[in-house]
Amino acid sequence: MKISIVGGGSFGTALAQVLSYYNDILLIVRDEALSENINTYNINNNYFPNFVLNKNIKSLCDYSELSKSDVIILALPAKIILGEVVKIKKNINDKTILINTAKGFSSEKKTILRSLKKLHKNSFSILGPTFADNLIKNEYSAFTIASSKKSHFLLSKEIFNNTNIILDYSKNYRLIEMASILKNVFAIANGLYSAIDDSVNTKYAFLTQSYKEMNFILKFLFKDISNDYYKNGVFGDLLLTSLNDQSRNKTLGQLIGRGFYNINNSSSVTLEGIKSTKIIYKIVEKNKINTPIVSFVYKVLKGNNVYEEYKNCMENIRG
Repeated sequence: MKISIVGGGSFGTALAQVLSYYNDILLIVRDEALSENINTYNINNNYFPNFVLNKNIKSLCDYSELSKSDVIILALPAKIILGEVVKIKKNINDKTILINTAKGFSSEKKTILRSLKKLHKNSFSILGPTFADNLIKNEYSAFTIASSKKSHFLLSKEIFNNTNIILDYSKNYRLIEMASILKNVFAIANGLYSAIDDSVNTKYAFLTQSYKEMNFILKFLFKDISNDYYKNGVFGDLLLTSLNDQSRNKTLGQLIGRGFYNINNSSSVTLEGIKSTKIIYKIVEKNKINTPIVSFVYKVLKGNNVYEEYKNCMENIRG
């Protein structure tokens, strides 16, 4: 099986390393200097300067060789993935399988896979509680295969055979993708909380409420979630991003809570969680879903006082 990975960031590089123990991997990157560094020294000096990659990872800066690939993993940010797939389509056929790893809304304000499948039907997502820094070390890591086709799950088991990747499966790909978006909102919330309150009891009451609200929203949108609430890409992803300082969205919440992030500064880094919060807040407000934590994050991102909004949030949770 010929596997290519598009995206030479931390996650794409980590996946390339994990899969290269038993496969030759083509890693597509933007930067010619980076590509040369990978091919010559087996190092991605932009993201893992102290980590030597396996020698059977080869790199290119264009899509010309993708026609030879059976599987293409898209390790790209949500905001650019659809545009890149339009370019990739010129080099692949309908049998080529595209695997999405991005979490967030597309430019159409739909989940990534929903938009991606319009461009290439033979696509699915792999999402879960996994940091690239740990994945590249071949630590045990978990993903959910999100696809309407069980065959994609069976293929994924073949792709990740002999690795330390743990897989589960959901045919409700829209639910899994929405969960991967919601966890960004709750990661910001738990970052805000950790910046202004150090009570252990309250920490886990807040985290539990986060999980409840995630399920309230998923149940409203998808009705029956009985087979999915415990999946790697739902429960596991929420825990990972809410409790670990490696999480960009939790870090964003901490920076805002401590007054180190100017929300109105256009030069500040805009993370996917901010965009997601605005869209999710509109959904819960329109449909009158009781989600005090979602409201807390949204109002703080609007510029409201974090301490006042936190107090209002906890009072609303207490009832």
